[in-house]
Amino acid sequence: MISNITNFWGLISENRIEIPIIQRGYAQGRDDDKVKALRENFVKDLVDAISPCSPKTIHLGFIYGKIQGKEKQKEKERNKRAIQNILNAVEGYAKHLELKIESKIDQNINSDQIYDNLPVFIPLDGQQRLTTLFLLHWYLCQFLDEEQRVHAVSVLKRFSYKTRKSSAYFCNELCNSKNSIKLSLDEKTPISTNFKNSKWFLKKWLLDSTVKGMLVMLDEIQLKLKDVDMLECWENLITENNIAFDFLDLNELNQTDELYVKMNARGVQLTEFEHFKAWLQKYVSEKNIRILDQNWKTKLDKDWLDLFWKNKGSNFSVDETIYNAFKQISILDYLSSNKNAKDQKLQNWVKDIRNKEYVSFKKFEDKNFFNENSLNFLFNSITKLSDSELMGKYDIWLADLTCEPFIDQNQKLKSFFVENTTEIDYPETVFFYSFLIFINSSKNITETRFKQWVRISRNLIFNTYIQNPENFINALNSTKNFFNKSKDENVYDYLMKEGVSISFFNQRMIKQEIQKIRLINDDEKWNDLIWNYENHTYFKGDIGFILEFCEDEAGKENLQRFKYYGDRLSIIFEDNIRSHSEKLLERSILNLGDYLPTSGSSHTFCLPNSKSLRAKRDNWQRFFRSEKNKFLKELLDKHLQDQRNLKQNLRDLIQNSKADDWRRYFIECPDAIKYCEKGFIRKNSEDDIKLLRTSRVYGKHAELRSYHFYKKYNLESKNIKPFGNCEYWSNRMSQYEFPCIYFSEWSYDKENFTLEITYYGGNYLMRFLKNDSSTINNIEINEFFNKDWVWIESKNTFQLEIDSQTKLKAKLDLLLNELNKINTKQL
Repeated sequence: MISNITNFWGLISENRIEIPIIQRGYAQGRDDDKVKALRENFVKDLVDAISPCSPKTIHLGFIYGKIQGKEKQKEKERNKRAIQNILNAVEGYAKHLELKIESKIDQNINSDQIYDNLPVFIPLDGQQRLTTLFLLHWYLCQFLDEEQRVHAVSVLKRFSYKTRKSSAYFCNELCNSKNSIKLSLDEKTPISTNFKNSKWFLKKWLLDSTVKGMLVMLDEIQLKLKDVDMLECWENLITENNIAFDFLDLNELNQTDELYVKMNARGVQLTEFEHFKAWLQKYVSEKNIRILDQNWKTKLDKDWLDLFWKNKGSNFSVDETIYNAFKQISILDYLSSNKNAKDQKLQNWVKDIRNKEYVSFKKFEDKNFFNENSLNFLFNSITKLSDSELMGKYDIWLADLTCEPFIDQNQKLKSFFVENTTEIDYPETVFFYSFLIFINSSKNITETRFKQWVRISRNLIFNTYIQNPENFINALNSTKNFFNKSKDENVYDYLMKEGVSISFFNQRMIKQEIQKIRLINDDEKWNDLIWNYENHTYFKGDIGFILEFCEDEAGKENLQRFKYYGDRLSIIFEDNIRSHSEKLLERSILNLGDYLPTSGSSHTFCLPNSKSLRAKRDNWQRFFRSEKNKFLKELLDKHLQDQRNLKQNLRDLIQNSKADDWRRYFIECPDAIKYCEKGFIRKNSEDDIKLLRTSRVYGKHAELRSYHFYKKYNLESKNIKPFGNCEYWSNRMSQYEFPCIYFSEWSYDKENFTLEITYYGGNYLMRFLKNDSSTINNIEINEFFNKDWVWIESKNTFQLEIDSQTKLKAKLDLLLNELNKINTKQL
């Protein structure tokens, strides 16, 4: 046998134990939530194993390494026996000669000699467990009588760390019988505090992570042992194999040091999933949880693990991924039965699971997370996902339902859980839950029933705001209730019943889905068209405005009109037009009227963003649902009959615009729309329109007409001499009274001048002043501006009001020309 079952006392009684430098420090005493939970459970199991009341056995697996000095010790024993044999022979011969000779070898060897002569065990794997067992032995032996305690610590002194000198020094001093620690059965002060208050304890040890970890572990041992008989625990610990492990000496395998180093480099701890499997099997047994799948334990290590191995990518650990999948699937069923969505603790639980935070097994137990329902749901789900033939059929059925924009084109149903390497959005998670409950609970699944359920649930989920834990919980709860009510029949038939109610989800979408079902039931030709437009990148299932456009004078939906509007809307809301740099769509509709939906105190151009439901709801979908969508319908009815060249049709409409109010400035200047990065303007009146960078007016913003003038005449690159620079100054927290076109970098007669152009009160306003706003002293400058400009004494500014851009352009050209003449004199 190359291995044998032993315990810590048996190992250290015959060997010194040295944790080598190549090993990491003591980790079981780390002070983080994950390690804390593992530590609490481990120490509890150890104490239970030696408890006098009901001792249990615990097996700690393999502990292996190499023993150095064993052959040397054997050689000494052989030499000792040889010498003893010689002495015995001499003694016999002496007796024959009637001589008295003492042949017995002196056995009085001190403890230091014993220590030096012992073999040294260097663990390759098991150093964490050995350290914890060392601390457990040390703590219990402190309650022995003095003679027994001194002997015990002399044996425990054979344990040492080589990772740091301070770790080795601490272990040595810990087992120095002269160093005492105050301990009693009713002691409430943590033992670590007593250590720190002891004269022999060095404060610098607290900088050693291994020593700090040992102190934390001793506190935990003290806590768990406070109500037990210490002496009986000690006896059970050293005389019984209640806490045992398989011990393996690699030297008996005749392996080299090179192999030892390689194995050490590859040595890893058990994964969280391996710990979880052990805990789960014990938990199910203790709680008498009825699992429907009798082979679930076998599948944990085979069928289900194969599912993840077969789909293993290069960027994730199989154990980590399968464990995460187990938690992610289980929480769906767990939350779907919980109606208290406003519970903050429950919401935090959602975040912990979804963000892959470490969760202790104790928390799983306290929350009854892996209960009978959730485990059966989990195991049944994984079994279905493992069935390649079944999943292949579903993927074919879902090809036109789980397409973009709903689900990433590379995200298959199975890979959603198997390859879950990035965090999945709430709506996608709810959608996949709707898929799982259908395949888990439905019998005799047909393609028709399957597609209908997925399409309806898809449209409701992706058109309802689900962006935080509270509405995530509500969505799961509502999805489960909806399914339970409709599972015994075709979901279309269920929705067509009188008084059907589905909580939480967008009620407008529920009505729209009922309308679609009615149309499909009346004429199957509606089916393909509806599905086609629903799958549009931007519409994402919500085509209510197309159904509204296709109504005839009697209010009845017309199939041909539906196709007419659907085809054209599908083109103009594709990304290449919706996000066009010339803002073709915005300017074309604006030409027909003020289409801008309100948003609080502002109006919005409707950004092209299609990344999230919120982005669309705040933009074009807001417009689709408003009365102003009549301008879009007019665009389709009068200007886009020919769908073959819609871009050119839009450009022609813009080019021939007859708009003569504030809309004209946006239609002529797409840059004015681009300036509004979030799409907002503040329209206080026809003459007071601010272009907002954000959604707030007190932030950076521009004024419509002056910005239009600045872009129209390309002032940023125009010859503006004598000024050296021209830029548009956006209002920055009232740095200027109004945003304006700002001319700068002209110095004349040692004075620096600027020119500002803005629009205010129905007129363009030109202002000429010094940089520092002080009085203008130059005679020539004053003579020129005094001709037709007005001097504003309070602001030391020459000012001129002009009522049109044409006059403004002429006045600006004249001004720059005259100032150049003055500047020439200076040169």
